[in-house]
Amino acid sequence: ILKEERSMPMIGMSLFYNVGSHDEPTGIKGMTKLQTYLFKEAEYSNGISSSDVKEKIKKLTVSNSLDSDRDIFSSTYEFNKNHIEDILKIEADRMTLLEITDSSLVRSKRKLKSDGDAEFSGWLRKQTGQLNRFQEDHPYVTSEWGNIDEIDTISVQTAIEYREKYFNPNNATLVLVGDFQSANIVGIVNSMFGHIKNKSSVP
Repeated sequence: ILKEERSMPMIGMSLFYNVGSHDEPTGIKGMTKLQTYLFKEAEYSNGISSSDVKEKIKKLTVSNSLDSDRDIFSSTYEFNKNHIEDILKIEADRMTLLEITDSSLVRSKRKLKSDGDAEFSGWLRKQTGQLNRFQEDHPYVTSEWGNIDEIDTISVQTAIEYREKYFNPNNATLVLVGDFQSANIVGIVNSMFGHIKNKSSVP
């Protein structure tokens, strides 16, 4: 989805994956949120380190975020238009080269638990939680932060299988708004993502 807006030499970009906590089966509640941390902590099969990627993102962007909720997973950036190919390549590499290992999974679980504790410690969050009126079998009954006991049991293989099921081109939507020419952007996007094979077919 492209929207040209040339009032400033900037681009806003979001890559959405159609997956959220409502897709998580019992036993791995919190998996989608865990994937946002794995995006930051996992290494790359071409030898690039997670710290190098985080530093590059910080250098190239005005703002950036990774988030997930009950319905969607998103990676969002704001950056100067000259960095469009660099940012697109980061996301293409995440789709194809990210390697989930024991060490990156441990780091991701630790950071998720820490942020989850902070999220749920607030008075407002506690009060909001009391308003949950979903039935026990409803996919929204559990928060997107999941169940700590279940997160602890998630293995590397389970995390990889979940990632390979949902984080593919056929389950993604790219949105770009800003100072660019749509015809040029389509060519760049195709060159970055067109060769990536889907590892599953999501209903």
